[in-house]
Amino acid sequence: TIGQSLFIGFNPLLKALDGFEHLQSIGKDLILKYNASLSDIDSLGNLTSITGSLRIEANDSLTSLEPLNDNLSVGESLVISSNSLLENLNGLNHLTMKSVLRCSWAGRTGSDHT
Repeated sequence: TIGQSLFIGFNPLLKALDGFEHLQSIGKDLILKYNASLSDIDSLGNLTSITGSLRIEANDSLTSLEPLNDNLSVGESLVISSNSLLENLNGLNHLTMKSVLRCSWAGRTGSDHT
């Protein structure tokens, strides 16, 4: 458990998130942003709860969200934007949300849902 936010960003050489295999909850936000080489988020597979927001933005090599737990709960908002190789949202099939969902692909923005 992490009591506050986890921010991983602006790491152009980061290819994989290692060391988070036992992480189950985050007390605030999880932000993965501007990690151009990030393609492997497998270690987040046991994460079940984010009290705040989940933001996955501008990770140019990320192709899949499938490692995320199908039963992930996000308390505030989910923003998935500008991940140029991400083709779908598989891995979030049973996502529980209490607020806003915002997704965009290739400059197109999807609907906001509350």
